[in-house]
Amino acid sequence: MADTLGGLIEEGKDITIHLMDEEKIRFEVCKGIIKKGLNTFLEVGRALAEIKDNRLYREAYPKYTFEKYCKEAWDISRGRAYQQINGFETIALLESKMSTIVDISENDPDQQQIILPINEAQTRPLTKLSPNDQVKAWGVVLEQLNDGKKLTAALVSKAAKGVQKKVVKKNIEQTRKKVESTQLVSNLFKKQYQVMLDIISEERNNDWKSMKRTEVVKHLKALINIVESDD
Repeated sequence: MADTLGGLIEEGKDITIHLMDEEKIRFEVCKGIIKKGLNTFLEVGRALAEIKDNRLYREAYPKYTFEKYCKEAWDISRGRAYQQINGFETIALLESKMSTIVDISENDPDQQQIILPINEAQTRPLTKLSPNDQVKAWGVVLEQLNDGKKLTAALVSKAAKGVQKKVVKKNIEQTRKKVESTQLVSNLFKKQYQVMLDIISEERNNDWKSMKRTEVVKHLKALINIVESDD
C-alpha cells in the first residue's frame, strides 16, 4: 500500500483537492525554496519534484497542470522546470551509486569525498542517458578529473556522448545480427539494411555533419508507412 500522496497518485487512487496540514507545510517550504533561489538548482529541483509528484499545487490551482502552475506561479517554462527536476534526480542517483563505490571510512569520513555535478548545466548531458549510463558517464568524468581536468559542462557532455555512442554502436550491432539471422527477409534486403545501418552509424559518429537527423527520421518514417500500407 502506498504511504505517500505520490504513491496514491501513481496507483490511480482518488485524492481530495484540499491539502492536509502536513502538505500545506511542505508546499510553503517548497515555495520558499523556489522563491529564494532559482540559481540553487539542487534545492529548487527537489522542491519542484515534490510539488509535482504530490500535486501540492492542487488546492491553490485546482484546474492547473503542473506545467501551467510553474508558468503561472514562477514564470518557469515546462522545459526549464523539468531540467531542474531531472538535474536533481540525476544528482540523487549519482550520490546513491557513488556512495556504494567510494569506500568511506567510518573513522575518517573526510578520507574520501563523493564528487558530484555542481550546477544544472553539468547534469543536463547526463539526463539524456539511462540511469545505468549516467553512472558510466560520470565514471568517465571522474577519471578525467583524476587526470587533472577541470569539471565543466563541456567535460560532462563529452563523456555522455562517448557513452551514448557505445550504446548506439551496441544497439546497431544487435540489430544487424537479428536481421542477418532471420529467414523472413531476402539476402538483398539484408545487404541493403546493413548499408543503411553503416550510414546511420557513421553519421552519428560525425554528429550528423553531412545530413540533418530530422530529415533522415522523416524519410525513414515515410518508408515505414509505405511498408505498413495495405495498398
